[in-house]
Amino acid sequence: MFGMLITSAIASQASLVIDGGFESGSLSPNWSGYNNGLTTTAADVHSGTYAGVVSPSAGSLVQYLPTMVGGNAYLVTFWAKSTGEGTLTLGLDTAPVIDIVSPPSLTTTYQQYSFVITPTTVGSLQFTWNDGGTQSAFIDDVSVVAVPEPSTVLAGMLLLVPLGISTARIVRRNRGA
Repeated sequence: MFGMLITSAIASQASLVIDGGFESGSLSPNWSGYNNGLTTTAADVHSGTYAGVVSPSAGSLVQYLPTMVGGNAYLVTFWAKSTGEGTLTLGLDTAPVIDIVSPPSLTTTYQQYSFVITPTTVGSLQFTWNDGGTQSAFIDDVSVVAVPEPSTVLAGMLLLVPLGISTARIVRRNRGA
């Protein structure tokens, strides 16, 4: 039950990423980087009309997240695939980077990835692609949400206790009638 409450608390929060689905049809002003772009090819989009593309050799997609708080944990979720061998690197500010290697982890079909990362300061979300110069990585439906502190979830659970007691009394009273 505790896991369900944390999951629902995270799901109800708004993402810090602006245009994580790339549906504005333009990378600017929200995304920057180099050797990148958008695709509208249906096979290369996870959902919607557009997806971000990080092109061959070395490229990146970057978004500055000014409302991120250093020292807090964040759940980073996204969908990704590649056209072949390479390494997709996820970075969130100064937190250690996470490498997703293609193959075996990153494949030619979209897969969802989720990581809890704790940056030390305010900074940027960055996806970097490195390969032999002929492959691309596709990224779609990017989300970064704060992970609630356990004490916040516990306080929310305690607020539900009176509701549960009240509901039990009403059910018991109705069964007796």
